[in-house]
Amino acid sequence: MTIPTGSPQTPAHKPQSITPSLVTRDMGIMKIVNTYPETAEILMSYGFHCLGCMAAQFESLDQGAHAHGMTEDDIVQLVEDLNTVIDMNQAAGDVNAD
Repeated sequence: MTIPTGSPQTPAHKPQSITPSLVTRDMGIMKIVNTYPETAEILMSYGFHCLGCMAAQFESLDQGAHAHGMTEDDIVQLVEDLNTVIDMNQAAGDVNAD
């Protein structure tokens, strides 16, 4: 029995993988900065000037953002900006590795 191309058993194309976010709003602020140091500048540009304070040690990005009065749209943009700078840094590392 021949299965036609594009049938559910053998798709004609593989679905594109979606890159998961490296940073999510439920991650700890210091975990983000310690794992991805390049994010510190972005966080400070959004008003997170207290990366060394006690709250940054245990707060999630979401908790810190709300404590700084950020709106949901601001938080979504912050997460996007953090992931963009990480992606750019990793891409630059890939280029430099060649």
